[in-house]
Amino acid sequence: MVEQEKQESTSLKARRSLSQLSLAFAGLGLIAALAVMSPDGRFAGLSVMALCGAVPLFLGPSNLRKYGALAAVVGTAGVILLAGSGESSVYRTKARIQAVHELGVQYCEASAGHRRRTNAWPSGAAELTVPKKPRTVTSVSFGTGGSITFILSFPPVKDGALVFTPSGAAAPITWTCRGNTIPEAYLPAPCREK
Repeated sequence: MVEQEKQESTSLKARRSLSQLSLAFAGLGLIAALAVMSPDGRFAGLSVMALCGAVPLFLGPSNLRKYGALAAVVGTAGVILLAGSGESSVYRTKARIQAVHELGVQYCEASAGHRRRTNAWPSGAAELTVPKKPRTVTSVSFGTGGSITFILSFPPVKDGALVFTPSGAAAPITWTCRGNTIPEAYLPAPCREK
C-alpha cells in the first residue's frame, strides 16, 4: 500500500512538473506571438502556445488543467485567425514573391554561365545546377531567347509570372525582371516598371 502511494505521488509530481514546464513554454509562445511582427513568427508562437497548452490539459493535475485549456484555446484561436488571413496577407505575398525573385536570380546566373560555356541558352533546369522549384512555383519554363518564366502557385497572384529576360549575348549578360499579371505593389523593386 505504501509503495503504491509513493508511485502515485511520484507520478503526480512528474505530471505537475511536466505541466508547469509546458505552461511556461506556452507563455513564451504567447510572448513571441505578441513581440514578433511577421505573420509566420506569430503563427509559430501561437502554435507553440496551443501545443504546450494541450499537455497540462490532458496530462496535468486538476488544478493546472484550466490553465492548459486556456492556453490551448487562445493559441488555437490565434492560429485559426492567422491561417485564415495568411494567404491574403500583403506581407506574406511580397515575401513569397521576393523568395521566387531570389531563386530567379540564381537561375539567371546559372543560365548565363551555361550560355558562356556552350554558346546556347539552356532549354530546361536539368541543364543547370540550381535549386529545385519551390512549392510556391507551379512551373519554370525556358524560352529560346534565354528568358526564364516562373509561374506562381499561391493566391492572390496565382498563375501570375515573374519573367527574367537577358539582354546581350556576350558577357556581361544583364537581366531584366518583370511581373506578368502581378500587381506592381507585390513586386520586388528590380521587377517594377521604371
